[in-house]
Amino acid sequence: MSRTVDLVADIGESFGSHRISDDERLLSTLTSANVPCGFHVGPPWTLAASDFACRTIGISIGAHPQFPGPRLLRSAGIGAIPRRTEHDVLYQIGALQTSAIVRETSVTHVSPRGRLGTLASTDRYCESAVANAVEEHDADLPALTIPGELDREARARGLRVSNHSA
Repeated sequence: MSRTVDLVADIGESFGSHRISDDERLLSTLTSANVPCGFHVGPPWTLAASDFACRTIGISIGAHPQFPGPRLLRSAGIGAIPRRTEHDVLYQIGALQTSAIVRETSVTHVSPRGRLGTLASTDRYCESAVANAVEEHDADLPALTIPGELDREARARGLRVSNHSA
């Protein structure tokens, strides 16, 4: 039995003109990339540049949704705002998918970023919001998760799941 490994990393993270990583060097080692797709570290111009760079060298792209800046810093769960989180995630997947369509490619997975990813693995409201967004956008789109609530919820719904380490 042969196995393949999909080497995935986060790219395209920036704060204005400040780039967090050397994406050009990193891309040469990857088969897939998580692209932040909105809000504070994934503005439209870096989303488009990341999508273009990946398409140019044949790397698959995944949506890397996150909380908006002020909510990113919350230490509590999101029990009061799951519907807003669902819409935020759906919006971000759609933003990257639109960029991908323009470049004649597609989004291959969704990987919640940072605090959103952590809460999606521990908070039932957050995992439900993320699972709803993925299911509404494209039920065949795999969720790249750390083991936990989102992993269980997505599998229970029949969604595709792939695990990674935190």
